[in-house]
Amino acid sequence: MMAKKKFVFPKQLLRQINECSNGGFILFHFDETGMPRMHSNFDTPQNTMAMQYFISNWAKSIEAYNIESSISSIQDQLDDHDKDDEDEDGESEK
Repeated sequence: MMAKKKFVFPKQLLRQINECSNGGFILFHFDETGMPRMHSNFDTPQNTMAMQYFISNWAKSIEAYNIESSISSIQDQLDDHDKDDEDEDGESEK
């Protein structure tokens, strides 16, 4: 069996992303073992700080969305359970 070749993100592609980024970029991906990896490049410390601030707010927004989705799902399950209880109570009274 041949060993899986280790993937190395092409430097030329990273250079092209940087050329299009207008100040810098951060690229997250998973390597061949499933471990998260990150590549970044910034033109100035100010761009670095601005991106860090944006990512922080983006992560908080995604977390808030996921919490709201979980709450909605839990509420739907509770509502279904309550409806089932009401149906059972109504049948037993007949």
